[in-house]
Amino acid sequence: MAKCNGILSIVFAALLCCGSRPSLAEDWIPLTDELSRADLMKQAAGQELGGKAETGPEDYSLWAKFRFPGDAIFDRVKNRDRDKSQFCLDISHHQDDDIDFSQLRLANVGCLYLKASQGLHYVDKKFQPFWQAVEQLPEAARVPLGGYHFLTEEDGAGQAAHYLDVMKSVNAPVSGNLVPVVDIEANNGVTGKDPDHWDKLSKEQIKKILVEWLAYVESHTKTSPIIYTAPLWWDSHLGPGVPPELTRYRFWIADLGNKQLNFESPRIPTSGTLAFWQFTWTARLENGYNKDLDASIFYGTADDLKAALVIP
Repeated sequence: MAKCNGILSIVFAALLCCGSRPSLAEDWIPLTDELSRADLMKQAAGQELGGKAETGPEDYSLWAKFRFPGDAIFDRVKNRDRDKSQFCLDISHHQDDDIDFSQLRLANVGCLYLKASQGLHYVDKKFQPFWQAVEQLPEAARVPLGGYHFLTEEDGAGQAAHYLDVMKSVNAPVSGNLVPVVDIEANNGVTGKDPDHWDKLSKEQIKKILVEWLAYVESHTKTSPIIYTAPLWWDSHLGPGVPPELTRYRFWIADLGNKQLNFESPRIPTSGTLAFWQFTWTARLENGYNKDLDASIFYGTADDLKAALVIP
């Protein structure tokens, strides 16, 4: 067994140095029916709240119907400016094409993540046009931009190579972009109707896939990725707490518990460090888009956000 483990270590090291064969654009499959993050948040809220999918009542600062720019600028519950809170949106092909990205900075949106890829071959069909729409804005109108990968139960390094290949299609990630993110949560397949695929794997198997993805992306981008997850899912599949191999990575937590929303205190896996907190799937822009959006909060100034999340 020791000899076998040694061989595996050599193979894995070679994989990180030389890399898996990148995915080819002609092999990419556009996503159509997979669950959106909003759907997954509703699913988590249903588990959390006994079937209810509405969280964040109006008397909470971080309420379900959070509005930009008003709520992002002023905390109407605590009656004070939000000068040390920055807000991020994340979108995918589930959003309509008519988002006016020029309105984001005016709406006090601090940054934007786009879904880039999923698994070994799937891509978000709106990733490239959305990214290009932001990049074509005058510099003063742009918000920091990044892409995330939805992790599946397939080969971790292969998925990382696919993600980076999709990012390279828009000449990213580079200085000024947001750091890479891996989304690991319930995976109901590309139809959105399957039982969670992760339930078939052990904790060690799931951890191996995640570690491979993180190590590959970090070695190729020289920046430390962020892990996006939901507390209940993490605890049941990788917890309790954060395995030692993952403690140096920061977390983007999707937490919809009413107690957490009321006191602005998300549940972070033990030994984990918070980067972002996603608190609603029903945020709205005053101008530029008239449908629901996922919103997250970063605690700090705009300069803090840049130092923590933007690639130098």
